[in-house]
Amino acid sequence: MAPTQNALDISIKNILAPNQDHTSKCHTCARCLECIPLEDLPAKEQQLKIKQDEQNTLRAHVSLGRDDNGKKRVIVSLPISHAHAQKLLPGSNRKRVLSELDHKLAKLEPDMRKQIVDEFEKRVSLGFFVKRDSLPADIQARIDASPVRFYISIAPSFKSSSLSTTARCNLNASRQNFLGNSLNSILPTGLSKPNMAKSIRRWRLNKIGLLADISKFFNSAYLETSSFAYNMLVFRKNGDPDQPAEDYIASRLFYGLSSSTALAQLGLELIAEEEEKTCALCNATSKNDETMCEGLAHEFARLVEFIFVDDIFYSVRNEATAQELMTYITSCLAKYSYQLKGWNFSFKINTQDDPCLDTDLLMSVGGGYYDQQLDVIYFKP
Repeated sequence: MAPTQNALDISIKNILAPNQDHTSKCHTCARCLECIPLEDLPAKEQQLKIKQDEQNTLRAHVSLGRDDNGKKRVIVSLPISHAHAQKLLPGSNRKRVLSELDHKLAKLEPDMRKQIVDEFEKRVSLGFFVKRDSLPADIQARIDASPVRFYISIAPSFKSSSLSTTARCNLNASRQNFLGNSLNSILPTGLSKPNMAKSIRRWRLNKIGLLADISKFFNSAYLETSSFAYNMLVFRKNGDPDQPAEDYIASRLFYGLSSSTALAQLGLELIAEEEEKTCALCNATSKNDETMCEGLAHEFARLVEFIFVDDIFYSVRNEATAQELMTYITSCLAKYSYQLKGWNFSFKINTQDDPCLDTDLLMSVGGGYYDQQLDVIYFKP
């Protein structure tokens, strides 16, 4: 039976789109809000619809697969129209990016330059950056044949407050080419915008709040080889301008791309969806309504909705449930080589050997600091 509309529903739709007929009983045969031409929508609704379309596009660029060793991975490809990229990012910007890198490294003190070189080599050893010459011949040939070979600018930076990485080789995908275009300028962002207020509210909902930091969150997703030509790097051995430059590929997703947050979030959603399919409680009770199931797999799926970038915010009724959920989620993420720096939760006793705590026994989370023993988050002024 066709759904009916009350007077308030019609009134709201008439305000949003005054030129449309919303009086039909069947929403599929009237020009309902979903079918209204973009130009007929108010500005805010236009942007929302555009972002929704982008989000749907992004979903097609994230999948679960296996690497050459048979290990499960989240695999992403950059949502780029190759024809569009060819117009805006033609040819290669290697010479310009290399010149800028030489200039940046020359300005650093020798000790700081060594830290950047060490960090770059560390990423190479982890497989985040891969020498182009070491790639299989067919992939190298595909890169050579690409009309676009976009090199991403390396932006050396230092973060003294970081517990794990002081020197950083940040990748600047917003650096423009000679036409004034950048990789970020042609990438969609989608709807996955982190919402701290939403995350905090969910963290405060129940008695025991859970917090965790996903280590190398973006880098844990593998880049599909079809996107390698857009993720190229150039670096000299030891950062020495007298050494020959070598080409590398950023083979993982990295922070700084317009699409990174949405793609990484979708990857977690896919992992959670995969776990829901194997929910033991659902299978045992033949439940059809998963929203009513209390299985850990569904709790994990709900938790993913409230993640703030790479920080987990959630809460449960008691510590026993918290311990069970933390163990389960750690196990689920490990299947796809995602690792957590550790878990912190309400009223947990602080210890000097806790990997998540700094020298002041505080956890850095969501731009603030968490004292788990007092169960309080302090935000920076």
